[in-house]
Amino acid sequence: MLRKAGQKGDFLKAKIQLVSALGAIVGSLLAAIVGGVFGRRITCFFLCLTSLGACQWLFNGVHQFDGLFLVVTGLVGCFTASFYGWLPLCFPEIFHASARATGRGLAFDFAWIIAAIGVLHMANLMRFFDGSYPKAGATIALIYILGMALIWLAPETKGCPLPD
Repeated sequence: MLRKAGQKGDFLKAKIQLVSALGAIVGSLLAAIVGGVFGRRITCFFLCLTSLGACQWLFNGVHQFDGLFLVVTGLVGCFTASFYGWLPLCFPEIFHASARATGRGLAFDFAWIIAAIGVLHMANLMRFFDGSYPKAGATIALIYILGMALIWLAPETKGCPLPD
């Protein structure tokens, strides 16, 4: 049976997405467990650090599509999506009951706004780096450094009762 043009490319794209999504599932589940064991701040710092490292590895260290590319893509999915398992653990513990839903919603949405700003500037960064998607992606991934610094301003809520 003959394949139509583009079918192999579509299969590879689907494979990459599957590996990334499986990594995201694992990361989201494990982040809540790690946050429960080690505390919220150190877990966030670790998630930012590993996300930064995995993204830099993908954008700067992997130069061809092979098994290593898929492994690193799975790690990027795992670490960058792990915040979806950690945030629901952390945010309710920060906000008082009267503002819990609003605070949690705003905190989640703020992260999406920051991500949108990065996406909107990707074309400018690519132009700046002479069309290099890896250099632009590696630059945007530096946002995790901000998270690594800012988390130390947040309270550690592990073991504390929910605020009324």
